[in-house]
Amino acid sequence: MSQGAIKGSSDPQRVRLLAAWGVGRLLLERPLAPDVTGARLLARIPSFSGALYVYALEGRAPDLYVATRVLEAPHLNAAYQLLADSRFHPGEDVVLPGSRPLSPRPGGRIQGVENGLEGLEVVVEAPAGGHLVFQRSHLPLYRAAVDGRPATIEIANLQRMAVEVPPGRHRVRIWVDRRPLAMSLVAAAVGLFAVGLLGWWGGRGR
Repeated sequence: MSQGAIKGSSDPQRVRLLAAWGVGRLLLERPLAPDVTGARLLARIPSFSGALYVYALEGRAPDLYVATRVLEAPHLNAAYQLLADSRFHPGEDVVLPGSRPLSPRPGGRIQGVENGLEGLEVVVEAPAGGHLVFQRSHLPLYRAAVDGRPATIEIANLQRMAVEVPPGRHRVRIWVDRRPLAMSLVAAAVGLFAVGLLGWWGGRGR
């Protein structure tokens, strides 16, 4: 989905989308259009096709932030239009599924981050509540909890993750749940054992 949005975008829209997703570097086989802002050429590297252009995306969204504006989109095309619009502010705004009008928030502060092997814990101070945006691809393996209670992970900015936190100071945990993978491996092992058992039984019958 995100690759399709990038391929069908103009250079200015492409840069804005990547900045919204927290991407810091852009590698192209051609220079960006002259009207592009927010991208600084770092290097021109000779290659077999001619040259590779390395750009730094300035003003990109951080890896974690508490959104100050919530924009809701009823479908994918609407979400794309909001993200590609020059009025979208990476690191401040977030696009979520829905159809409610613009919701401004005072935002909040991230007071501490503890990284683990397959997740992290974030201490968030949000006086009026808000959405904590996490710059990782939205995958069904991720789980979230706020102060130890299960929380819903929403699709943010077309492909990232967001967790809504209530007003006040809270600890948000996001991690990878390996139980579905473990269950699928057990089911596969049981299936292989059953196939082997049937083969043995059939050979014994002959």
